[in-house]
Amino acid sequence: ILTVAANTASRTYGATNPLFTGTITGIKNADNITATYACTATNTSPAGTYAITPTLVDPGSKLSNYAVSITNGTLTVTPAPNPNILSIRPAGNTSMVITWTSISNIVYRVQYKTGLASTNWINLAPDVTATASTASFTDNPGSTPQRYYRVVLLSTVTPLTPLVVVVNNASRI
Repeated sequence: ILTVAANTASRTYGATNPLFTGTITGIKNADNITATYACTATNTSPAGTYAITPTLVDPGSKLSNYAVSITNGTLTVTPAPNPNILSIRPAGNTSMVITWTSISNIVYRVQYKTGLASTNWINLAPDVTATASTASFTDNPGSTPQRYYRVVLLSTVTPLTPLVVVVNNASRI
């Protein structure tokens, strides 16, 4: 019996798939049989489990000499971490730059509200597609005396509880 089994693997939502591996046992006579391992999950596939499927490669046409047993592995995609606001800094007299942790190629939205009692978050545009492990957005709050910011990940995964940061506009001399 020739047995091929894909190993299990895991990654975070938004990350690229790891290199998939596995084991082959039962090869006789130094037959040149190998395997490749593939998965349908992409970096934007929702958190969950996905089959890692082995495919035998037999350039010498020797597989007909074997009874073959194939066992799939499992890729576990875990939810993306909450985007954490790293800083909110003035940029000039009227702008604020919000910087947060991110995952490259994932889309984020910055939102604000003007009072704690409000349940209405206002979207700031445009959405930001991260290109590195941090991303930023420049807000122009004008004469708004206070804004409460949050950054949310836009995806098909379960919504995350965002971190809320309070920023009071300060006058500059």
